[in-house]
Amino acid sequence: MITYEAALGQGRSIAGFHSAHFSGPSDVQFTIDNSQPFLPKFNQVSGTNIFDPANYTLGGPNFNFFRTVSMDTQNHILERDMTGSFSVTRQYTIGSHFGAWEMGFKVRDARKTSNFHEPTFDVNTNGLLPLTAVSGTANPNPGYYFGNYKLLPLSNFDKILSFFNASRSQFTENTNFEHLISDSNDYITRERVVAGYVQNTITVGHFKVLGGLRIEGTQASFIGTLAKFNASGAFIPPDIQVPGEQTYTNFLPSVQVQYNINGSTNIRAAYGRGIARPNFSDLPPFQLEEPGRNRVTVGNPALRPTHANDYDLLFEHYLKSVGIVEAGWFYKALSDPIFQIQTKRPVVPGDPLSNFQQRQPINGRKAHITGIEFAWQQHFTFLPGPLSGVGVSANYSYTTSQAKFPIDPNTGNPTRADSPALLRQAPNNWNFDTTYDKGPISARLGLTHNDRNIFAYNFQDGADLGIKGPNGDVYYYPHTQVDAQVSYRLPHGHGIHFIVSMLNLNNEVFGFYQGSEQFPIQREYYSRTISAGLRWTSGSGDVK
Repeated sequence: MITYEAALGQGRSIAGFHSAHFSGPSDVQFTIDNSQPFLPKFNQVSGTNIFDPANYTLGGPNFNFFRTVSMDTQNHILERDMTGSFSVTRQYTIGSHFGAWEMGFKVRDARKTSNFHEPTFDVNTNGLLPLTAVSGTANPNPGYYFGNYKLLPLSNFDKILSFFNASRSQFTENTNFEHLISDSNDYITRERVVAGYVQNTITVGHFKVLGGLRIEGTQASFIGTLAKFNASGAFIPPDIQVPGEQTYTNFLPSVQVQYNINGSTNIRAAYGRGIARPNFSDLPPFQLEEPGRNRVTVGNPALRPTHANDYDLLFEHYLKSVGIVEAGWFYKALSDPIFQIQTKRPVVPGDPLSNFQQRQPINGRKAHITGIEFAWQQHFTFLPGPLSGVGVSANYSYTTSQAKFPIDPNTGNPTRADSPALLRQAPNNWNFDTTYDKGPISARLGLTHNDRNIFAYNFQDGADLGIKGPNGDVYYYPHTQVDAQVSYRLPHGHGIHFIVSMLNLNNEVFGFYQGSEQFPIQREYYSRTISAGLRWTSGSGDVK
């Protein structure tokens, strides 16, 4: 059998950022009310009324720019992907043994460009525009966050933009700052992957063996942009175009052995090697300063792909009453994992960014993740009458992981001494669904849980109160959500079903905290989402 396919995809993002800053009272004093850790409050005890829009004006001594976006000043990101593949499969027999071999090729060519331009303008006169002249809806949401917080005065951006267009003489374009925040976001990247594979499957008695080898050749090239500035912060034209490239080949073997014990019970063991390439946008040698924070973010043309050796062991038993029970163990060993780290930038004569905090993606030493998983799915068709439509689907996994951070090139020591968990790895995850499929009714009620897990690394050795303090890593809150869906096939409806979907019935929280839950960053509630509609499917069978 011969199989082939080709695909072409292209996506474009056109976006812009616009903001205006209004300065408010400077004589305000607050007290912190942390009696409810999930509802911290800053209560004003003295000074000018912060809720009066008359006390705010455009500009201010500490913030001096205003941005607007038009069609020629937007940020463009364009990505194009082309893929093609070809494979040949042939079955064979050797005596009483059955097998199949397969070989194929695949080519993927991807190109991504990014071009940024964010016009920035200084306000020539502080207090030029009072907020009362461009104010938005008064008290737009009195029930904000369950009525626990009162929003500060809001503005109407259309009114601000009209004022800006009518008063351009009151603003001066800050081209130096434009080059600082925009130029280093310009890059061109290209990646071409050529892959070929061979695999063979053979069944011998109770054993089924699948083995194969995939060979991938990767060629990547990129052009980054560096903007240069003198000691006073003035842009030194032109931008510097910095090219780079990577070429590497990977051999990725895999093997899976299945032992069929009695026709309904199997044991599977598998090994495979995989690869995860760096993000396109991390490779160009850009350099982006963050004003006011003494921090610079840079690219890393030397990033290596992450490799993984995967080991899996799975036991599965098929139930007579339409169902399956599974239990498994897995282990993944990672080499060259990629971390976003922050170190002190070396002091170089003539470098205005010397001694800044420098953020950069860099390869770590190693990491691993291991865990166990269980699953149970069954339809209780043996029950009498309407109860025969009841079913359950449940799964649970427990995982643990460790990551070894990179070595700081300046000190020769690890950038972090401990071994935190990998990003987005939650220890306990489980789902429990109750189902009903009988006649015209199909229904689901599901409960899903994910433990807390690290969203972003932030902790640095020596931080106040340690890893669980306010400078710890950024975590997702644990999340437990209830969802439901009911479908009813209309009688004589010729395949028309009435469907009701209900999401997040328990209004579960979403958000982040730092170190411990007593140090919240944000907590968001989205309430319930309930939708209803009709769906038509061809044929007269039930919708499963």
